[in-house]
Amino acid sequence: MERSSKAIGLLLFFIIIGLIVTSAIGTAVLKRPFLLSPIRSNSMYPLFERGDAMIIKPVDSSKVKVGEIIIFHPDGGSLGQQDWVFHRIMDGNTEDGFITRGDANDYTDQSTGTAPVQPGAIAAAAVAFGEHPLRIRLLGYPSLWLEQYNNSPYVLPVCLGAVGVLLIITELKDGGKRRRKSATTPAYVIYPAAGIAICILLAATQIAASSFLTFNYEVSPSSRGVLMGSPVGILQQGDVVERDVATVGGTGFLPMIVSVTTADEQFSFNKSLFLTNPGAKEKVVATVEASQAGKFKSMVHVGMFLPTLPPVLVHSLARVNYWLALGAVSLAPALPLVLWPVINRRLRRQMSRATRKRAARIRQKLLP
Repeated sequence: MERSSKAIGLLLFFIIIGLIVTSAIGTAVLKRPFLLSPIRSNSMYPLFERGDAMIIKPVDSSKVKVGEIIIFHPDGGSLGQQDWVFHRIMDGNTEDGFITRGDANDYTDQSTGTAPVQPGAIAAAAVAFGEHPLRIRLLGYPSLWLEQYNNSPYVLPVCLGAVGVLLIITELKDGGKRRRKSATTPAYVIYPAAGIAICILLAATQIAASSFLTFNYEVSPSSRGVLMGSPVGILQQGDVVERDVATVGGTGFLPMIVSVTTADEQFSFNKSLFLTNPGAKEKVVATVEASQAGKFKSMVHVGMFLPTLPPVLVHSLARVNYWLALGAVSLAPALPLVLWPVINRRLRRQMSRATRKRAARIRQKLLP
């Protein structure tokens, strides 16, 4: 009975950790809340309160209805400084926008100056069982705590690095004298798994800091014009124009590697590779030389990379493929943990014995 309780507790623990990691990576990649969202205030009390983590789902913003609890990006008013708000739809429609209010508030958000919520500002909706949204008590507090330091991209890498160093130091001090019965998972499995987890989280951090911009434009042999939703528009062949791409830097206490890349040969940048200076911001400007007629859809990657590899190497990899550079930069600090079972003689012997035993079992099953 006791063993079953421990197994269930361990399973729940890993499920929660998996939810947190999946949510963090999804939020970083999609640039909007994904799977879980921490509650930052008591505006929906007593349905849920600050520190809870709400389970959310993607939603078709054209089909949301009155009474539904949604996550949206507010426009102006008393909520204008917040990234995401979790409130209930009280009225409205997709054409005029929606009126929202927190259950614990006396007034709607729009009565305090926030514009009606447009469908494009809605990111997700609460997953509910009947009229009760699904929440996990207190699970939002770690996210709220980390948000206090979200201006620095180094908090997560430093914490993960400290965990990795602690694991190796513990292994060295222990000297392999732990009894087998006390180890449920072999160390040669734990270390690579920890390294891979660190690699994934470092990648998520850098994805969140990077920008992925799409420029739709046309080059005409004889005319110029405006193209809806395009900062470049319609250029006449031979034109040379400049457009702002991004402003980076200004946070953190260490420099970040900034690599600006694109496959469009008509684009060039005032800065394609540089290091950010702590407290200073740098503007990236693109020069578009309209030399070839046609319609274009160009992707510009403004990659923000941790300084784990030489900047020139990072930029060379990013010019080949952004994701290749991201993988190399993320794997570099995690590599010692991944390779530790190979470096450490005792773990290498254990892994070799386990591999031989597993191979022997497979041969016994396959061969009569």
